[in-house]
Amino acid sequence: MRETQPTPVPKCSPIQRIVFLKTHKTASTTMASVFERYGYYRNLTFAVGKRHVLSFEYKFSRGNVMKFPKMKGKPFDMLTNHARYSREEMNAVVPNATYITILRKPEDQVDSAFGYFEMYRGMKIGSEPNPLETFMDDPMKYYKGHKYHMWQLSRNGMLFDLGLDHKYDEDDQKINEKIKELAGEFDLVLISEYLDESLLLMKKLLCWEYTDIVYLSSGIRSKSHRYDKDRDLRNKNTNVEPRRRTAVRSLQQDFVEEDKRLRPFFSDGSQIFSRSQQVRLRRMCQSQQVEQTRHT
Repeated sequence: MRETQPTPVPKCSPIQRIVFLKTHKTASTTMASVFERYGYYRNLTFAVGKRHVLSFEYKFSRGNVMKFPKMKGKPFDMLTNHARYSREEMNAVVPNATYITILRKPEDQVDSAFGYFEMYRGMKIGSEPNPLETFMDDPMKYYKGHKYHMWQLSRNGMLFDLGLDHKYDEDDQKINEKIKELAGEFDLVLISEYLDESLLLMKKLLCWEYTDIVYLSSGIRSKSHRYDKDRDLRNKNTNVEPRRRTAVRSLQQDFVEEDKRLRPFFSDGSQIFSRSQQVRLRRMCQSQQVEQTRHT
């Protein structure tokens, strides 16, 4: 009997047309650097603005993008800078793109944003022993005034980045509609607490190599902007805005289900990625920094 040959697994093609919706204080700068490195080595084009962000207070518009004469009207390959989500406008700049974003526990995200953007200065509570605790004791007292830097991120910050206006903060129907919309429009939602697992899912989705997804953490707040959190403060933080926790969890659940479905296919490569390649990259970058310092 003639032996049957195994059917070859079709080779996928790497996806290189990507919109990464960069949310604030969610490890999004770390993730953006992964996309930017990938694009840099492949001579891909990026939609960029005149500043380091494309849009923040208002939703993204194609007019936010710098015009490059040599592009001659051609579409860009990637959009990775901060921009409030607007599907129609982003499609006009990066058509037929794969859409990816990243989320974090809301209580940790607002804590990180509070310290990183020094919101306590505008709140006039910088002299308090623990400004974060003072804010958490009565967050609406400060939020209603909108007199501090990046106030938009202190309530429903991730949903704001994803296109939900703050006038709907109390509207459960609008929030639920937005979540359903996002779940249907994004191809992958990464979770910062499970960054390595998220990157493995992304690698499979984009048909990339392990070397394409190694990373170094970026955009981390300094120790001086971190606050001690005892159990009471953690509970206060967790209990603020239950709507935003419910909303984010529903998107996170999609990630958990996809992770469970694909985990058997990851093989030992996931360990190679999360350990040896990460260590090698850090050592290489550190050695280059030392070498540059010697010549300055």
